Amino acid sequence: MQGTQALLQWCKQNTAGYKDVNVTNFHYSWKNGLAFCALIHSFHPEAIDFNSLSKDNMEKNLELAFSTAEKLGVPRLLDVEDFVLLEKPEQFSIITYLGVMYQMFQLKGGSVAEENKRVEEEKKKEENIKKPVMTAQPYSSTSKPPPRPINRNNQPLSKSSGGTQTTPVIPKKKVTTQEFVIFIV
Repeated sequence: MQGTQALLQWCKQNTAGYKDVNVTNFHYSWKNGLAFCALIHSFHPEAIDFNSLSKDNMEKNLELAFSTAEKLGVPRLLDVEDFVLLEKPEQFSIITYLGVMYQMFQLKGGSVAEENKRVEEEKKKEENIKKPVMTAQPYSSTSKPPPRPINRNNQPLSKSSGGTQTTPVIPKKKVTTQEFVIFIV
């Protein structure tokens, strides 16, 4: 069975028994919006009160179907105006839209929003695994000073390590109170 025929058969099966719904094609069968509502209702009965709908209220039915499907995560690929302005709705747009519904409702058993949420959670888990763990601690006054540099002989550098590399040693000078006062003034 060809892909579009299989999709049409799936639509027929899932809308069978709904009042004023008779899916036979991808254009006129969908014009009043009831077939879209029936299809959504067959997978998400809590989302649409199908018994309150009328075949004579095309715009309301279409808006309800498209907005409800969007809340369930199906992208809004169709507009009510497409059905109101055109005598015969564009079948390839309807096939595309129904294909997305098939993917979400039949194959994945849920809504696009639920699937997107699951994928995002998996990505976050993967990112957490890939993140390097920071082990360095910030310097604080209670931590030990960094190790002293060493020279080529693996000896700590000091005033008289015998090598040409030395660290400058600044002599400590005690400042008297008198010198301190003079320095400030």
